[in-house]
Amino acid sequence: MGSIYRFEKIQRFRQLVVEKALTFVLPELWPDKNEGYLFKAVESTDGRRKVQEAIKKVFPESDGFELALLQIFKRSRYAQCWSRCPENDALWKGYEVRIEAERDYVSKLDGIEAYDVRYVDSVNLEEELRTLFIHHKDGKLSWKPENVLLIKRTQFSHEQEVRLLTKIIKENVVDRKQDWASYAMIAVFHREYQEGKITKEEFERHVKELTISATRKVSIAHVPNFIRSVMLSPLAPSEIDRQMSHFCAQSSLNYLGKSRMYEFNL
Repeated sequence: MGSIYRFEKIQRFRQLVVEKALTFVLPELWPDKNEGYLFKAVESTDGRRKVQEAIKKVFPESDGFELALLQIFKRSRYAQCWSRCPENDALWKGYEVRIEAERDYVSKLDGIEAYDVRYVDSVNLEEELRTLFIHHKDGKLSWKPENVLLIKRTQFSHEQEVRLLTKIIKENVVDRKQDWASYAMIAVFHREYQEGKITKEEFERHVKELTISATRKVSIAHVPNFIRSVMLSPLAPSEIDRQMSHFCAQSSLNYLGKSRMYEFNL
């Protein structure tokens, strides 16, 4: 399937190599308000109201429980951003090191899947709800939370982004009549909600208050040669180039040296 690339700060790159682990973050930490748009909307009172109205419009027969599920889904994936593009000005901006990996090797990582980002002109609640939820005639509700995390505005299409996602919740189909014991984080709260001991609003609050780490480490130690090559920014000083060459040699990494991207634009 070819190579994918990640652009990093030097210190983060060194940490990755020493720890032999990738650092994934909760998407709610992404600065762009349009990424994970549906999940971020439920953070405010006004946003929750708009989401509830959109749910009623898209799913007229719904009991509104989708709003509670959104509080879970927004923390059901950790993510890391890569690219199919070898390099360009935008990808290098603010970063000093490019890591190359074989996309096929991603499947060897524990619980990680690679998805291509879908670029759209705009995002809206109703469209994302249709992408996220599927109501079935037999009473089951299925969902694909990753879909909400794979939408980005067209103005960023030059990034050719690939997102690596990991999971907290493994199952993606549930019958509302079944016990949710398999969902360790929310089993007790959901059971109490089903039994009428707490309201839907209380259930949402309990889930939101769960302590979940903002980051998760994913080991690459068991995947030989996961880092296929290392390249330095075309603007890096010669001294940094020498230091990086030495570090990569010590770490048995294939160092390509400084990017020559600008040499071909003269």
